[in-house]
Amino acid sequence: MKEYRYDQALAQFNSELALDSPYPRTYLQIGHAYTDRHQPQKAIPFLEKATHAEPESGKPWVEMGRAYLMTDQFDRAASALEKAIKLGNKTASTYFIVSTAYRRMGKLDLAQQAVKHSEQASHEQSDRAVEHARTVAAKQNYKIAVSFFYYSVSPYRPNPKCSHP
Repeated sequence: MKEYRYDQALAQFNSELALDSPYPRTYLQIGHAYTDRHQPQKAIPFLEKATHAEPESGKPWVEMGRAYLMTDQFDRAASALEKAIKLGNKTASTYFIVSTAYRRMGKLDLAQQAVKHSEQASHEQSDRAVEHARTVAAKQNYKIAVSFFYYSVSPYRPNPKCSHP
């Protein structure tokens, strides 16, 4: 969702149908939109429904962790993010967010370990992007290949001193 469409999307999703949606992804989409709009208190009820609707998916747990982190519920944030990691969501950003929760809890050893995992995952993601770019380039789809190469050399490196992801 683009920034300028969040309000419109939230108005549509946050209808009576969305509160009892037969589509579990609706809860995650609403929660994600609220989290991205820095409204974590509104996100949490939808993300709770998303985690109940899809308990074996890591994505709702990552969003729940982000929302808890934004509301200074560091223990809950760490628990949600640990669950996401156990479910296979081992991305650089997930490890970075959990490192922030650990740091804010004063668990500096765990925070440092999570930062190391974040850096390792970042390198692995970069390597996969380069390999994917080569595959796409071999199929002569150069515009997409270039975007993967740019991603692979992104200067982003997690900063454990940041208070929010």
